[in-house]
Amino acid sequence: MNQAPDKTQIDEAERAAPPGDGDGVSDGGKGTTGEQKSFGRFGGLSSKLLLMTIVFVMVSEVFVFVPSVAKFRNDWLTDRLTRARTILILLNDPKQEAQEALQGDSALAMQVEDALRNIDVVTLAHKRGGRKQLVAMLEQSSGVAARFDVNETGVLQSIRDAFGTLLAQEPRTILVTGKPPGSNEVIELVALEEPLRNAMLIYTRNVLILSLIISCLTAAMVYFTLTLFFVRPVRRMAENMVAFSEYPEATDSIIKPTGRSDEIGVAEERLAAMQADLQGTLSSQKRLASLGLAMSKVNHDLRNILASVQLFSDRLATVSDPDVQRFAPKLMRGIDHAISYCQATLVYGSASNEPPEKRVVRLAAKVDEIAGLLNLEENREIEWVNSVPPDTEVEVDPEQIFRVLMNLARNAIKAMESLEGDGIVRRLEISSDRLPDRTRIYVIDTGPGVPEKAKTHLFEAFRGSVSHGGVGLGLAIASEFVRGHGGQIRLADDGRTGATFEVDIPHPGTTLT
Repeated sequence: MNQAPDKTQIDEAERAAPPGDGDGVSDGGKGTTGEQKSFGRFGGLSSKLLLMTIVFVMVSEVFVFVPSVAKFRNDWLTDRLTRARTILILLNDPKQEAQEALQGDSALAMQVEDALRNIDVVTLAHKRGGRKQLVAMLEQSSGVAARFDVNETGVLQSIRDAFGTLLAQEPRTILVTGKPPGSNEVIELVALEEPLRNAMLIYTRNVLILSLIISCLTAAMVYFTLTLFFVRPVRRMAENMVAFSEYPEATDSIIKPTGRSDEIGVAEERLAAMQADLQGTLSSQKRLASLGLAMSKVNHDLRNILASVQLFSDRLATVSDPDVQRFAPKLMRGIDHAISYCQATLVYGSASNEPPEKRVVRLAAKVDEIAGLLNLEENREIEWVNSVPPDTEVEVDPEQIFRVLMNLARNAIKAMESLEGDGIVRRLEISSDRLPDRTRIYVIDTGPGVPEKAKTHLFEAFRGSVSHGGVGLGLAIASEFVRGHGGQIRLADDGRTGATFEVDIPHPGTTLT
């Protein structure tokens, strides 16, 4: 994880922040209590993943255990039938019945009795020739609790019978019938169920232990694999986001992508881009706050100075010199605009900008006023062309449209003044077209054009400067004024040399899309 800035860096950042800025821009929208949340080993994704893996494997084992315990019970019963058949084979004498053989040989009877007790059988019989024959009975049974036919029982019935055996509350005797494997002879025996239940409980215990071992091994492999490839990168991003929310201004707080090509790699790259963009936004907001604070301090004194200059300029109107009479109106208008600029710069970026006070304005006259203030008519280096039709009228705020066109024209002049060499055409032209739903104003120059790196944030404050030494505030203010009129401003990609800005002003009652 990227390290947070040390205390020295934090103190320097606090000293650099303007006073009164603590509850506004410098906070960066953290919304935190100052305590960094930690991701514990037993409260994070890793422990939850481990627990869920064990649970899921155990649930899967349940679906394996249910049919397997039923099969174990059937195998146990079938084994008893097979052993009983072995006993019948020992007693098989074609000259006499098995019951008669036992009655005539006491030693053989004792061996059969021991063999039946070893397999937990109390009564043995078989069907031969269509009739049932009792072979041996160790004791008189008080009653049979259940009857089972191992050859006729289905899967679901075997499962129900198995759980019936496991859940039996007291010892029972059961009647088991069926044909042993490899024999067509039906054997019937009465057996004690308690040994079967004990064997099933031991089998269940062994399955449970084996399931736990498999679950733990599987969970461990899944845990370490997913932790390495998924949980750890996600935790790294989460910790970086927490650290970034604490100190968004720190240069090393931006996450460094690992270069993975999967979804986590894409998330890291997008997070890094978002954090870098957010840092730029916070920096812009901080500069705006600093600018507002500075302007609030100098605005009063500056306006007083301009007011004094305005008083002196009023006296120039009484001077009869022709040159003074020609330049005095321009000087007075320039002072008026300077006072307006101070107020507008102070208000810019606030939450409640004043709506435009629209008037019907002759656009050509307003463009001429801009040319006069910039002294374009007497500028021998720059060719000035006003191509706006004299009858073109727009419904706009006169002061705001003046500032929009003034900013665009001044930027164009600065760009063309940077060109060196004789014979280079330096031309600034402002024209307009009346479209069905808007009036489109063009500001065209033959300068070097807008740099590629400035186009991305062209109309963002402090990020879209196109001139050396500029702060990128003029185009941001112009864009805000145009949007306030419901219009649009853009840099046209017309392929010509220089830059062409288009300003769309909607006609009254229309909305631009």
